[in-house]
Amino acid sequence: MHTARPTRPRSNRLEGRTALVLGAVGELGRAAATALAALGARVVVADDDRTALEGEYGGDERFDVPSATTSSAEGLEALAAALPAIDVLIHRPLDAHGASETGQAESGLEAIRPFVPAMTKRRTGSIITLTCSTTTRPAGGRGLTASPAGRDLHQVVRGLASELRPFGVRVNAVEPHGIEPTAAVAFLASDASTHVTGAVLAVESGWSALESLDERRATTSSLQPLGARLAADAGGRAATRLAALPLPAHDTDTLNEEAYERRRA
Repeated sequence: MHTARPTRPRSNRLEGRTALVLGAVGELGRAAATALAALGARVVVADDDRTALEGEYGGDERFDVPSATTSSAEGLEALAAALPAIDVLIHRPLDAHGASETGQAESGLEAIRPFVPAMTKRRTGSIITLTCSTTTRPAGGRGLTASPAGRDLHQVVRGLASELRPFGVRVNAVEPHGIEPTAAVAFLASDASTHVTGAVLAVESGWSALESLDERRATTSSLQPLGARLAADAGGRAATRLAALPLPAHDTDTLNEEAYERRRA
């Protein structure tokens, strides 16, 4: 009898690795840099605003502040030459939900170009784009919808991920909605996510579930209980199996509606 050998979970530690955060000034950049430092990485922080960068990170031994500026293509090339072995690259586009003209999303990721050749040569690396919030609420305040620029950026991230995948370089995006993206950044930066590329992770507080409820409200006059839906889908067999589970007595529709109203408030 063959018994599968248990696999050890991949570590999320980053000791001995170098991470670069482009656009490190501000709440999102600081959250990403801090998350990487907490995992043991050497964290290099860079930004167009040199004064603000020094004020935010100067004197903090967890972070390296390079002399090169990122406000020009030449500065980015110089930074890439000074850091030939980057393992994790965090990029925060300056305007993640700006104009949606053709090429806007591509230009938003232009800053990472100088760092890609070294990653592909080493056959390893994780590129993470912090897309700020590229979603908006439509008229009436129901649900969340990706802006045109957001959809373009997601498409570019997925396209770049497809191009770099054969070289062992992963490209993903994190889209926070009022919540610090530290856990998502830590996951995508580490070996725990070696199987993930081309993903856009929305870090939010239940808005996806609310959007699903919005859709159900629009298509039916009542929210059908889970057991009834399973019975309709599987001739009652799935509902029978569900009934055997040791679930506490509850009213699914009432719980959903209460959660819906709390989050809407």
